[in-house]
Amino acid sequence: MPRSDPAPGLDLGIPRGDHAAATAQAARCPGFTPDDEDEWAADEARSCFNCRWRRWTPDSFRCLAPTPPT
Repeated sequence: MPRSDPAPGLDLGIPRGDHAAATAQAARCPGFTPDDEDEWAADEARSCFNCRWRRWTPDSFRCLAPTPPT
């Protein structure tokens, strides 16, 4: 049976619709880097939803920042 490797990155457990949690997490994140504005998914500039390192999943996203949040 093939082995399934875990998805890369860190799952922060922030649902797609929780803008307050994504903004709060990004404020504490040393690796936050804004994505191109045309890729933004939140009104707040500093939000995990607008970070270059986030990769969307069906329910949330995974953080691939080189210095992930703690």
